[in-house]
Parts: sequence; C-alpha cells; structure tokens
Amino acid sequence: MIECTRERVVFSISTKQKIDFKIRLHREGITQSMFFSTIVHAYNESDEDFMLWYKKVSEKMSNNKTRQKILRKEEAAAMDNMKKFGLNKGEIDDIYDIIAEEKGEQM
Repeated sequence: MIECTRERVVFSISTKQKIDFKIRLHREGITQSMFFSTIVHAYNESDEDFMLWYKKVSEKMSNNKTRQKILRKEEAAAMDNMKKFGLNKGEIDDIYDIIAEEKGEQM
C-alpha cells in the first residue's frame, strides 16, 4: 500500500477568480482542500460524470489533437479489455497488491 503522506499542489489563477472561488466555497460550506481533493479523486478514479465534463474542456486546453486522438484510442482499448476480462477497479488493485506481495514490496 502506498504511504499516505500529504502533498501540497500549487497553481496560479487571477485575483478575481480566487475571490469568486472563495466566496462560492464559503457559501457552500466547503474548503479549498475538500474541493480539490474531490476533483483529484474523481479524475484519478475516472469517475464517469467527471470524465464527460473533462473530455469537453480538455479539448479546449490542448492544441495537440494527435495526442488527444491517441489517448481516446487507448482509453477505449482499456475499457474493452476490462469488459472482455470482466475486471473492475477493485480487482485490478488486488492484482497489483498480489504482484507487490510476491516481489516483497509495499505499494
């Protein structure tokens, strides 16, 4: 199992964006940390709803259309393999754990 140390992620936005963001978060009663942790989790876990939105905006963020096309093909192939072999996320994680145990590693 991977050690759960906390890391800080830093990025820049305009002052107005930050103010508007903080106001909305305050109104909803959540912290920046809660918000971004949820976003990162949704991205890392390929949450279907999040990924639908992300695919729309990622095309606007990237000018590399060839890379986007390759990534879409890879994602489709991965999904096909998961369906073909009947594997879900938990089972794949279990496979990695078994491999790590056999090698005497901690993941």
